[in-house]
Amino acid sequence: MIKLKEIINNLNIVYHISRKSDLPNILKNGLIAKKPVDMNDKKGIYLFPSKDDVENALVNWLGDRLENIPIVLLTIDTNGLNIHKGDVEYEMISYNRIPPKNIIKYEDYD
Repeated sequence: MIKLKEIINNLNIVYHISRKSDLPNILKNGLIAKKPVDMNDKKGIYLFPSKDDVENALVNWLGDRLENIPIVLLTIDTNGLNIHKGDVEYEMISYNRIPPKNIIKYEDYD
C-alpha cells in the first residue's frame, strides 16, 4: 500500500522564499537567477525541497537575512526545469530562469 506521504514526496514540487515586494515582477517574468548580494553563493535560484526545510531556514540563517521584511512562499512545479542538488541537503538550485507558469502557488509567510 502506498502512503500519502510517499505520494507527496514524489511530486515535483520545491519552494522558494522571496520578498513580497518582488512578487508582481516574479508573477510577470518568473524567477531570475541572481547572485545573493550578501553571500558568496553562485548565481542561481535557491530552492527548498520541503516546507520543513523552509521553516528551518527561516528560524535560522534565512530569517536573520530577511528580518522585518515581508516575504512570500512560492510553490514551484519543477516539471520541465533543470534543478540541481545544492551543497547541503536542504538546498536545490536552478541556474536558469523559472517561468511564471511553474509558480503554482504563493502565500504570505508570517
